[in-house]
Amino acid sequence: YRFAIPHFGDRNGRAIYNDVDQIYLRDPAELFDLDLGAHALLAVAPNDLSVMVLDCARMAEIWPLKRAQRESKRQLIENATRVPGLVGRLAGEWNLRDEDPTDRPVGVFHFTTLHTQPWRPFPRRFGYLENPHGALWYRLERAADAAGFEIFSRARPSSTFNAANPAALEHLSDDDLAWVLADRFRSATPNVEAHIR
Repeated sequence: YRFAIPHFGDRNGRAIYNDVDQIYLRDPAELFDLDLGAHALLAVAPNDLSVMVLDCARMAEIWPLKRAQRESKRQLIENATRVPGLVGRLAGEWNLRDEDPTDRPVGVFHFTTLHTQPWRPFPRRFGYLENPHGALWYRLERAADAAGFEIFSRARPSSTFNAANPAALEHLSDDDLAWVLADRFRSATPNVEAHIR
């Protein structure tokens, strides 16, 4: 999907790509605003595209949608790296992989080892070990919780939310359940009860 970004960016402007197992420790605007110079793409290494800043217009020529849909990751990377000067170097602080982040500038921390990812995405498939840097994730999670951050809301429900039938709680996705319940409790009478099966 990362190679289709220029297409879905309407072949215009800039875009940032990150793998899902990364967290920002600094404002992503710093990454977005980096000077591309003569390059159309910045990455920490030509074969490591887990963090990218890209010029959608220029990269759409290299990664048109049909190629992004059909060619392998290796082929698509080669399409970019064979053009002299197209790929520029991104400072390593924008993709620090599982290393101690103290005493150095870090923009993006990358939890690459699946069985130590602090959010533990597959608890039925893996036995997880503690991550020595997991506190980074937990600190950000606590801050987001304290701020009441929710990805989806009444103003921005998920794409699966059925606005025509919002009363059908049993059909709500997990993405919408939290904000729908919060809305209901805010407008409920003092003697509301919730029964969860």
